[in-house]
Amino acid sequence: MKAMASTGAPYLKHPRRTRLPRKSKAVLVVDDDPRVREMTAAILEKAGYTVESAGNGRDAVRLIKARSGAPFDLVLTDMMMPEMSGEEMAQSLSGLNPTPKMLFTSGYSDDETLAEDFIPKPCTPAALVRKVRQVIDGPAFPAQSGRPSSSTPASPRCSA
Repeated sequence: MKAMASTGAPYLKHPRRTRLPRKSKAVLVVDDDPRVREMTAAILEKAGYTVESAGNGRDAVRLIKARSGAPFDLVLTDMMMPEMSGEEMAQSLSGLNPTPKMLFTSGYSDDETLAEDFIPKPCTPAALVRKVRQVIDGPAFPAQSGRPSSSTPASPRCSA
């Protein structure tokens, strides 16, 4: 029901509830190529994510363990890196509680392209943001402690 304010302007007696912004999700980007890492972080930050990055799996494990009170919602990691691969990193994190969700990526196409927790490189910014949101909002995949799962239905190609 409308009423008039003392200024003569109409106002709602029962104002509409406004939707408060959701808490930003934390994503760790792990890639040994600094250009890819920085570009990926910039895309995700523009989409509203809080992003940290690491240049290899060992540094990523240290960052993840240091944030035990405020865990990452997602770790987006390259599969092939020096020192520690994305797969080895995921296996080393499997004992953490909570274990962060993992999204694997690679420029090499093989059986991982069929996995729900995999996105091929290169990809468009829109495809990257969609896939990150899908993994964060979805259930944990069976492969969260190791290789990407190829038992799930195929995800669309990133560059499509």
